[in-house]
Amino acid sequence: MLNESGCPQVEPGVGGAPLGWVGGATTRRKVHRCSYCSYTTMYTTGLKRHLLTHTGERPFMCPYCQYCTVTQYHLKRHIRVHEGKFQG
Repeated sequence: MLNESGCPQVEPGVGGAPLGWVGGATTRRKVHRCSYCSYTTMYTTGLKRHLLTHTGERPFMCPYCQYCTVTQYHLKRHIRVHEGKFQG
């Protein structure tokens, strides 16, 4: 079932969690929704990272070259190429 914005409607969770929330009475988490597509997550950080796929922003820049990425993890992995620590 879709809501008024066209996104899938989240069903009430176990324990009577209200719409937009998942989990039981002791583990309720708010469902965060992307305003551009049907992506949903329980974590605000996941939503923030996902939104970068729509905006094209790549805030993490390599100090050695022009490589930019969405996550710090991917930047750290890339920097190993420059520092000779890359192991495919």
